Amino acid sequence: MKGIMLEIIEIGYALVIDEDEKTLLLRKCISENGKFTPTPRAMFVSKDLVKNAYWIKQIKEYELSEPLHVIYISQLISKFFNV
Repeated sequence: MKGIMLEIIEIGYALVIDEDEKTLLLRKCISENGKFTPTPRAMFVSKDLVKNAYWIKQIKEYELSEPLHVIYISQLISKFFNV
């Protein structure tokens, strides 16, 4: 299931970034203009919960954008404005 995007109804979106026999590591994503941006927030969830829950749907086609590293955002702004 690694690399699959999930829509969790009324909660948001998550990307499966790792898995083992019984658990999945999900990274929360923000959806904007059809692109999904991963956030630093992640959690472990039971595979059975994801497979059997009717409120969790798999998104077949999605575009993943690169997240900005918050620590370097001031350097990015300075570089953009040539300061």
